[in-house]
Order: sequence, then C-alpha cells, then structure tokens
Amino acid sequence: LMIKSFANLKKTILKNLKFRSKNKAGYNSELRFSQIFGEDKIERASDLSFFNSISNSKIVICTIPQTSFTECIFYNIPTILIVDDLGYFDNKNRKNLLKTLIKIKMAFKNYNEAIKFLNLNWNNLDKWWHSKEVQKVRKIYLNKYYGTSENIENNWDYMLKKNLKFKNN
Repeated sequence: LMIKSFANLKKTILKNLKFRSKNKAGYNSELRFSQIFGEDKIERASDLSFFNSISNSKIVICTIPQTSFTECIFYNIPTILIVDDLGYFDNKNRKNLLKTLIKIKMAFKNYNEAIKFLNLNWNNLDKWWHSKEVQKVRKIYLNKYYGTSENIENNWDYMLKKNLKFKNN
C-alpha cells in the first residue's frame, strides 16, 4: 500500500523520485518499488552515500522517526515524516511533538495526506521549509530530543566540514 501510494504523485515529481531502503530492510520493499517504478528509481547505499543522497534531494520522505529523519533535520534538508505507526510517539512529550510536526506539515499520519501536500507544494518546498515556523520547530526538535547546541548553524558547518574531510581522506 505504501509503495503504490507514491503513484499518486504528479508526473513531474515521479520523474525525480528515488527509493532508498535501509540495508534491504522491510518486506522486500526495494523489489516491490522497482517492480512498480523501475530499477532506475532505486538508490543503493553502495552507489551513493546517505549524506550525498540527501544533499542532492529536494525533499526526503522518512517513514520512521529515527536516525535518517534526524540527520536530515540536522543538515536542514527539507524532510517529511509519514508515521502510520504512532507507537514511536509513546509519551506525552513525543505526542505533543508529533502534533506540532503535523501542524506545520513536517509529519503526516498517512501517505495520502503526505502525497497531497507534496503535489500542492512541490514548487514551493524551499519557502515552506525555510519558514520561521518550520525552522523554529526543527531547532526545538534537535535541541530537546537530540541535545544539539543552541547554535545549530555552527554545528551544521562543523558536521559538513567533518563529513567532507572524512570523504576526502
């Protein structure tokens, strides 16, 4: 159902769509995605690092609020979360966080809502992502749940330089 939902994206979005699964995890999702959208739509970690992948993405869609989602948020890459399993938000603080993420369209409870948002906002994703409201929530998310410093821009510069230095060695 999840993979088939992406077929409802506008053709201009579909032509740029790439699928990347984590270590071939999850119900043969890579195979199922390639059967529907083609082998050329699969992006493998062996071909492109995660950092390079997200750096070249207009938006990243995550389905689990874990490391990939947080790294995208940290690097300030436009990112949305689709969570049909609300078990990740298992306490009052996390439930409030989810409500806030949903309110500003950083999270969606189902694929159809996310796809509708993408279809309507594809040409204005940067404006949405860099809005004061989204950036404020992004910083709160990182500071409150992942202990980044108040000066996230310096952290971002540091991590970017560190990644680039590591890649060049």
